[in-house]
Amino acid sequence: KRGNRQQLVTNYCFGHPNSTVHLYPFGPTIHLVNHYNRPNARLRWADQSVEASSQETQTSLTTLPSLDQIRTRSAPKSMLLELVALRNIRKGEEITINYGRGWEDAWWRHVRRWESTHDPESSDGAFAHDHYVPASVIDDAAKTIRTEAEQKENPYESNVVITCFYRYGDRTESERQKAKEASLKSPSQSAIITYRWKMTRGIYDLKNLRPCSILKRKQGDTGRSAYAVRMFNRPNHDESHDDDRIPEDQLHIVTHIPRSAIRFMDKQYTTDQHLKQAFRHPIGLEDNLFPAEWMDLT
Repeated sequence: KRGNRQQLVTNYCFGHPNSTVHLYPFGPTIHLVNHYNRPNARLRWADQSVEASSQETQTSLTTLPSLDQIRTRSAPKSMLLELVALRNIRKGEEITINYGRGWEDAWWRHVRRWESTHDPESSDGAFAHDHYVPASVIDDAAKTIRTEAEQKENPYESNVVITCFYRYGDRTESERQKAKEASLKSPSQSAIITYRWKMTRGIYDLKNLRPCSILKRKQGDTGRSAYAVRMFNRPNHDESHDDDRIPEDQLHIVTHIPRSAIRFMDKQYTTDQHLKQAFRHPIGLEDNLFPAEWMDLT
């Protein structure tokens, strides 16, 4: 959850209205099975027979972990549910299951209450969505990137942040020594360290994206632009990768960055899936699939 809002993953979990237990399925294609109140398939625990009686079903449920095991994370890492047909399914026919009355009621309640206008920017960091434009759309449309000075007059949408593909650890030994000497010369203030951007193997891996601010733009004879930017560390930077962490006492400037190495990214919690009124409800499992011990809300 974020605040009192549930995450999108809730919609893909199996649950029960009388239980706090949510089961997340990770098998292939299971997330593509939609709801229909006249389904052609259903779920069952893997050790149940198709014609299992209520007694046989209850017996098979006793092999599932206890609620205490789930809460203490000592339960098996996986429990196997099978998707079985209720009748012959035609070639090309969509496979559906019944998500349950609780899910269906929640969905239609959501549809009736839905409003197309979005909440204004709130104090908890959720951005206004009245004029929301995904970062990917801005990235495709922006052939050149505005500098910080230009953005003061013509800012980008508030839901995006500019990032650059860059690895601080790609510096040569001489560049590292130069940075160390610059830091020693000005111990009382941030040293301005400048590097030229390098195209190195794997540089366009998403893990190499980090926040950056555009300082200058220069257009070459070919019409392509190159940028000088200030690089920042990623939020929640992994301390175990200190070789890629820019020291706090450095103003790290990188020049000759091509447009292809700059990306617009959505700020956290600003995409449509984070709207306060977005639909969130687990897929309902039948009563006979949930052990009585898991019913901790009754």
